[in-house]
Amino acid sequence: MLRRRPPLALALVGLVVLLTGLTGAVIGGLAWREQRTRSRARLDAAMAQAARLTAAHAARVFEDAEATARVGLYLVQQSQLDPNDPRALEHFVLAVLRAHPHVSWVSYGDRQERAKGLAEPITVYRLLEVKAVSEAAG
Repeated sequence: MLRRRPPLALALVGLVVLLTGLTGAVIGGLAWREQRTRSRARLDAAMAQAARLTAAHAARVFEDAEATARVGLYLVQQSQLDPNDPRALEHFVLAVLRAHPHVSWVSYGDRQERAKGLAEPITVYRLLEVKAVSEAAG
């Protein structure tokens, strides 16, 4: 059998198409790899920044909590807050909660295991409920 070769023009067109496709695949692959590397670097940077900001926020919240705890103790030591007066404790807890809008719960407890607490959101119903509890305890 006699084998026929394709015409030269068809062979050249096929070669050009093959080389063009191969070049496009190589360029696209390199671009994809570079973009993936950049995306990972950006993601790593964003995650590191989120971790830093979260740690800084948590540290600030704990510093505020320590300061607030010291304020209650200081007021009791200076006789400006009577731990035996439920209304005074209620006002103290409410003032601390309003002074620190990022805090969602404030409580005061003493060695006799008496405690007052108030949580956000502060509503009239919640205040009445706390008053009723404080009056029942007192």
